[in-house]
Amino acid sequence: MTPPPPPPDTTPGTSPGNTPGNTPGNTPGAGPAGVSSRPVLLGATDLPVTGAWQPGDPVANRRFAHVSADRPFTLEGGGQLAGVTMAYETWGDLNDTATNAVLVCHALTGDAHAAGIQGPGQPTPGWWDDLIGPGRAIDTTTFH
Repeated sequence: MTPPPPPPDTTPGTSPGNTPGNTPGNTPGAGPAGVSSRPVLLGATDLPVTGAWQPGDPVANRRFAHVSADRPFTLEGGGQLAGVTMAYETWGDLNDTATNAVLVCHALTGDAHAAGIQGPGQPTPGWWDDLIGPGRAIDTTTFH
């Protein structure tokens, strides 16, 4: 007789089937060797897992773009984003030919606040605050 499987780990911060080495839809346990693939449950009280903006929070300087479900955005690795809203911030002035735009892609922090001060809707200073702004590496008097 085979013993029953162990109960799922209920450590906050992870979710069933989404452990390292596992992507949604893969069988738990199919991750690379040496990577634990025990599913654990994520409770609603564990969210958000970052200081990212949530609906109902002050908008601050954020702007929003929606990727519709019927027109997904395809990622380099083949995955797709569909039916999601992305937050972003802009600084400086876009010129008439739109040739002074700089896109700063963040490290998937879940927070669009790349530069600026802490305040309502911005629980922390911008994560690239030392690099974005007048006279800095990404000079907002030149770039947008």
